[in-house]
This record gives sequence, structure tokens and C-alpha cells, in this order.
Amino acid sequence: MVPRLMPGAFALFRPTRKLTSGDTVLVEHPRYGRIVKSVRAIDEGGVWLEGLSPQSIDAQRLGSVPSQAVLGRLAFHVPPPGWRSIS
Repeated sequence: MVPRLMPGAFALFRPTRKLTSGDTVLVEHPRYGRIVKSVRAIDEGGVWLEGLSPQSIDAQRLGSVPSQAVLGRLAFHVPPPGWRSIS
């Protein structure tokens, strides 16, 4: 989830059912497995996700996931030594 979470960062996710656009979430995606993405939008069909990196899978390919697939929202993170964090 570069640039928000750098490789080697420690991240703590807390379970939640209250999501808003822009939240960083841990998701059990049916096709891509366990991934960290940003919430792009929420509708009655589920949660639309997007990555912040140009190399990320685009939102259309990710599709909408059911809200139950969201394992948690980013509560806290510590970047690895030498990295600056954006949050």
C-alpha cells in the first residue's frame, strides 16, 4: 500500500463496520487474497477499493467487495526505520 504503508511497516487494523471514503482497510478479497487498500466508495452493493500506487490494481478490476470482506480499518502504523510516512 505504498505510499501510505511502506514495505516493512508495522500496521494495526481494528475490526469496524463504520467505514468512510479514504479509510485504509485490510480486506479478504475473493480473487486477490488478503490486501490493503483505500476505500473509494461505499454503496448498497459493497465497498469499492483503490490503491494509492500507480502499480496498484485499478478499482474496476478489484470490483466491489461485500462489507463482510473488510477485516479491519487501519488504526495505527509504524513505518520502518528510515522511511517517512504519509498519513
